[in-house]
Amino acid sequence: MTAPWHAQQSEHGCECHNDHFHSRLSHAQRMEDIHTLTGGICHHFNNQLATILGYLELSRQLADESENLLLDNYLAKVNIAAEQMKELVAQLRRFCSSPGKSAKPLCLGEMVEESRSFLSAAVGPGVNIEFDLSLHDSASQCLMVNADMVQLQQVLMILINNAVKAMDNQGTVKVVLSEVNVGGAVCDGCLRPINGHYGVVSVIDHGVGIEAQHRAKLFMPFFTTRQADGGTGMGLSVVHGIMHEHQGHVVVESKPGQGSRFELLLPVVTDPVAIENTAAR
Repeated sequence: MTAPWHAQQSEHGCECHNDHFHSRLSHAQRMEDIHTLTGGICHHFNNQLATILGYLELSRQLADESENLLLDNYLAKVNIAAEQMKELVAQLRRFCSSPGKSAKPLCLGEMVEESRSFLSAAVGPGVNIEFDLSLHDSASQCLMVNADMVQLQQVLMILINNAVKAMDNQGTVKVVLSEVNVGGAVCDGCLRPINGHYGVVSVIDHGVGIEAQHRAKLFMPFFTTRQADGGTGMGLSVVHGIMHEHQGHVVVESKPGQGSRFELLLPVVTDPVAIENTAAR
């Protein structure tokens, strides 16, 4: 499966229809509105959830003191549901997150290299993660990007987890580092044009692929085709949120039955002072 921006350049490079432009603009505005709305809901819901968890803990203490095993069992089930909601709120917060002061120039290849061990450990025994970091190994200078390493590792974890599920926990996921000068491609998350010099991390699987009718909804919060497996539909929304806050983009290539390729594009830092300061740390 070839890098998707090559096909997109020819497909979108001469795009001049007003209706398509307005469609992109409308989609971008909807994502911004969802981002703002989600942040507000998350703040208020988190406050209410803290109250619920607090009173729940007090109730469990009373149940223990009265040795009411049936009540304690009921409260334990409520606690499980509350903890699940707590995790969902955490995912919503990550969707609205901003790298802020924690973003700094870092070597993209080193970030992937440092993630290798925990990413490999996180997948099941039937899955192998194959890393192609030849660009990093052979480059005389690192691909420097301005980013929060923890958030980028989280993005990689989400994409690899999705890839593993798409392959039904069997097969090989490839993680490839590359560098590209992009002109005329379009981000699948925000639908804005992509132009410039980018470092790219690709996550490639040979799973079931993505149906055409699902492509436009991939990054919308709560959209999932895996309800039966407990999917919340927040994973790719978090990916979109983090990449957007990093001034990055996501490009997707996928066909049903032929797997998927997710490209994470991050602008390369060219400020020599920033790079020198980072190297000195």
